[in-house]
Amino acid sequence: MNKKKYVFAAILLIGLPIAAWWSEKGQGELDADNCISMGEPGDGAREVVLTLDAEGILEDCTYSVDIPARSLSAQEVEALFAEAQREIDSTFFREGENPDRVTVEVHPRESYVGGLVSAEWTYENYRFLDTEGKVRQEQIGESGETLYVEAELSCEGEEMLYGFFIHIYPWEKSDAEKLMQEISEEIERQKQLPGNTKISLPEELAGVALSWGEEREHTAQKIVGLELVILMLIPFWRKEKRKKAKEMRDREFLLAYPDLVSKLTVLVGCGMPIKQAWNRISAPKSDKRLKDAKWKEKLQEEMLVTMRAMEGGESERTAYQNFAERIGLRPYYRLIRILIQNLEKGSVGLCRQLQRESETAFAERTMLARKLGEEASTKMIFPLIMMMGIVMAIVIVPATIEFSI
Repeated sequence: MNKKKYVFAAILLIGLPIAAWWSEKGQGELDADNCISMGEPGDGAREVVLTLDAEGILEDCTYSVDIPARSLSAQEVEALFAEAQREIDSTFFREGENPDRVTVEVHPRESYVGGLVSAEWTYENYRFLDTEGKVRQEQIGESGETLYVEAELSCEGEEMLYGFFIHIYPWEKSDAEKLMQEISEEIERQKQLPGNTKISLPEELAGVALSWGEEREHTAQKIVGLELVILMLIPFWRKEKRKKAKEMRDREFLLAYPDLVSKLTVLVGCGMPIKQAWNRISAPKSDKRLKDAKWKEKLQEEMLVTMRAMEGGESERTAYQNFAERIGLRPYYRLIRILIQNLEKGSVGLCRQLQRESETAFAERTMLARKLGEEASTKMIFPLIMMMGIVMAIVIVPATIEFSI
């Protein structure tokens, strides 16, 4: 086993430097002929840091070289212009439109072919198109307008013009859009009437009857809906509440169980009968030590109920069984089974059985305490995350504000 570890360590010690050297070698800019390759067009310039040795003058001198992208040949520029023209033809017009029919907008861009070709657009007449390519609808006649658009393409200092005619037609509005426009025009007309103190909403336009009403928040309906949701959730909330209360009650009885078995073991070991020992444990309800241990009080109350039942004439066997049924936990069933066996077969070996049960009970309580500790640490994760977020906000927000200023 140790030999394998030594071999693995040797491989790491030798392999890591070789891998690092090979990685650096692969990332080198300088080839065997002391040449540095230029980048492809559009990549931009990059800085290469070298070391320079000049015999007798310089030694390990740092020297930086700015390496630009390579220049394009005339044939490559011509090909890029052709590609830019094809890209213009495919992107300039809105979907479903073409040079013979433009109704809403066109899409002139500042560059094409991945930024290698820049474009500057001009229109023959800016009365029909704005600078963003939107059609000025109010200027378009019913028969349409013809407009010449031109792009001045430039690449690597070379320029060329690419232009074409487009035919612009008015945008055909739907009936709803036409009606909304007429309503807006009517309201706008009333706004500009001198001395007018009220705006009368039209009741009819273009032969269409209009009905107006105020938009409301419907707060009452929302409240009713929220109340219905709450009413639907109440049964689930009550069920969850009962479940948590039962879990808390079971936990308290499990925590109290080892003390009960330990006390019974001591009292029975001193020669006290089971019934008398039971009475002795359940009697001191006013003990000050119980004020800070509610889980002991609950167990004592159940034991008192059992004691009163026996005093009222109920048999010990039945009273003990009812006690276990009320609590409903496996450890208490084990204890009652031991006590009932004592009633049936006598007290031979009872102390030994109680001693074993006491050891088992304390081991189970240790496991329960460990589980509760893990649950507590898990519940602390969310508050810790919130606190970390607040601390990060306190640190980052002032720095961001200062940086923006």
